[in-house]
Amino acid sequence: MKKFTYFSKMKKKLLTLLIIFACSLALHAQTDLFPHQKQKWVDSVFSTLSLDQKIGQVLMPRANSNPTYDTTRLFSIVRDYHIGGLVFFAGYPTQQAKIVNLLQAQSKVPLFIGMDLEWGLNMRLDSTVRYPYQMTLGAMQGNESLIEKMGYQIALQCKRMGVHINYAPVVDINNNPNNPVINFRSFGENRELVTQKSLAYMRGLQKGGILTSAKHFPGHGDTSTDSHYDIPVLAHNKNRLDSLELYPYKKLIENGLQGVMVGHLNLPALDTTASLASTLSKPIVKGLLRDELQFKGLVFTDAMDMKGATKNFPEGTANVKAFLAGNDILETFVDVPAAFNAIKKAIVNKEITEEELDFRVKRILHAKAWAGLDQYKAIQIDHLIEDLNPLNAESLNKTLAEKTITLLKNPQGLLPIQKLDTLKIATLAIGKPNYGGKFPTAFQKTAENYVEMSHFYLDETSNDSTIIATEKALNQFNLVLMGIHGISIRPANNYNLKAANKSLVDRFVNSKTIVMHFANAMTLTKFDSLHKAAALLTTYQEGISQMEVAAEAIFGGIGFQGKFPVTLNAQYKFGQGFLTSSLGRLRYQHIPEEVGINGTFLQKKIDSLAHLAINEKATPGIVVWIAKEGKVVFHKAYGKQTYESKEALEKSSIYDLASITKISTSVPALMKWQDEGKFSLEQNWSNLIPDLQNSNKANLKYIDILTHQAKLKAWIPFWMDYIDSLDMVIHSKKFQEKYAKESFGMNLWEKYINKTAGENHIKQWIAKQPKIWEEVVDLKNEVTRW
Repeated sequence: MKKFTYFSKMKKKLLTLLIIFACSLALHAQTDLFPHQKQKWVDSVFSTLSLDQKIGQVLMPRANSNPTYDTTRLFSIVRDYHIGGLVFFAGYPTQQAKIVNLLQAQSKVPLFIGMDLEWGLNMRLDSTVRYPYQMTLGAMQGNESLIEKMGYQIALQCKRMGVHINYAPVVDINNNPNNPVINFRSFGENRELVTQKSLAYMRGLQKGGILTSAKHFPGHGDTSTDSHYDIPVLAHNKNRLDSLELYPYKKLIENGLQGVMVGHLNLPALDTTASLASTLSKPIVKGLLRDELQFKGLVFTDAMDMKGATKNFPEGTANVKAFLAGNDILETFVDVPAAFNAIKKAIVNKEITEEELDFRVKRILHAKAWAGLDQYKAIQIDHLIEDLNPLNAESLNKTLAEKTITLLKNPQGLLPIQKLDTLKIATLAIGKPNYGGKFPTAFQKTAENYVEMSHFYLDETSNDSTIIATEKALNQFNLVLMGIHGISIRPANNYNLKAANKSLVDRFVNSKTIVMHFANAMTLTKFDSLHKAAALLTTYQEGISQMEVAAEAIFGGIGFQGKFPVTLNAQYKFGQGFLTSSLGRLRYQHIPEEVGINGTFLQKKIDSLAHLAINEKATPGIVVWIAKEGKVVFHKAYGKQTYESKEALEKSSIYDLASITKISTSVPALMKWQDEGKFSLEQNWSNLIPDLQNSNKANLKYIDILTHQAKLKAWIPFWMDYIDSLDMVIHSKKFQEKYAKESFGMNLWEKYINKTAGENHIKQWIAKQPKIWEEVVDLKNEVTRW
């Protein structure tokens, strides 16, 4: 009996050693995802943790930085339950930064801060950058490097904000247009497109030191139920799941994916337990994700306060089941005591082993070290908002908008518009813009740079007389650019589409209307008459960049490059989109940084020079317009039209440019020569023009000539010396027979005057002309003689 007991104990010890060895191998394999962390730090922190503190590490409850939110709760759960992190939602950057700093100072182990930031910090925090939604990016053909660049920019902004985990990208394949929750958050319906763009986003985030969490495993795209309110059922068989829903996860895991979020979905093909969410399913989390797909990173639950998780279980029980299923971090719930106590009870009851808990905690600490929490630093509050809104983000947003705008209908090839002089154009904005702007819209402001036009506005508050008057006014125009505004990006409540605005769109669409759909592409099917339009384009969302590039594409500043990423019906299909080329027209509303110019420096210098010129009475007003590489990067008006006028100059003020050519043609050449050491502003005129050597202009300096201080005559009327002979020639029969059908411009110069005068004769005229002060002296002498 004793012998049997001895061998039984030895067997248990051996089994325990094998488990520990296997766990060590698995831990070593998974830490390859976090290659820069410090094992020493992980071991030293882990060795100090009590059981309660270990339990706390797997908990990341819900938090908020909105001023109306009671933050005292956050401090108590950090103190009493030793939580490993927090998932923050809506709020203000400065407020959140201050709260996080205080919480981090109170926590023994640095806290993970996680956020849903699919399209950047603006998804949760105001006063920050909003990048395009994933469906918008799904329209982009190739150019995955731009998405990686976006991911990297988001990562840097997360770092500045003290955020370590971004629950992104969404890798769900959205092949169900009625999906109420994924919708615009997916790259599209094609598995390759979704995979390549997700990979790029993942690489950018991880390159910037931010943990990713691809979601919603195993795949939430083909569902018609919102897991916030119920458990969606995905009834496909395993073969279908392998070939479609799971495809992006396999590719991302092969390429170093660090985190996966498990969705609250019921998949009978993977787990036959009735009404059980995948988050709580061991066959799905451990069996499929861990064992079959060999994922070694962090596994996060979707929000554990969603009905998809808690419909059939109390919150505490649901969290225990999620832990047992194989999830590392249980996130986004409110009742921390219930979750903590339920897990501790399960450990005491041997339902959860301490070895399992230890293994998860070490994995979490390795990830924390990779994210830089082994060398934690508080968030710097100074210049926070400025740092979270870098100029390169504005530039990238504009580029992404250019690459994604999609031309869905163009039967007559009207776009891009070529013959502007044959059209009388008006714009019509329907609906109230919801991007934070006002009338005139960003589209209208950009469009009027190309041609003079009139603007009209209608929305659900417009009365019948206004609508009729607008209809009558638009009859005077042969082209109307109609923008659809104010539709919510989210599918709830029918996208907040007002019935009155829908009727207005249907009423005003006709064969002379170009429709700009500034909204979620899913709402295209809400309108009955878009097929009547002369052309139809969509930007997938309403934003300043999207509106500006819509105008640029319509007028040929850029080409249309996007392709529709989903199929809605027979009219709107995956891959649809006409590609056009740029007409080479200028592009407006760009920032200097896009063409390698420091915008702050440029504005400071130009403002200084403009105000100096006005103050010194060199000019009453100035309009400065700068373009480079086809992009207008500076356009600003200063001063007034005249010294006596009270009317301020506007950017649209028209100038007589007759004398500009003297500067614009010669100065670039002189600048080049100066760079090459061949020219100086202090040189005399005759140094470059030997013919003036013996004239009264030989010693004039170029600096005086270029600044109009040389007292030269404004112009020389050469034609005056020929008036008698020219008049006689024009009326001669010979001239009429030879030149009557030709223009009286350069042809007359080339064929008559230049032959008789010649270049040398013209130079002699220039050399002999007196300067202004000499003419004044001559005039005084004449007066004296009289």
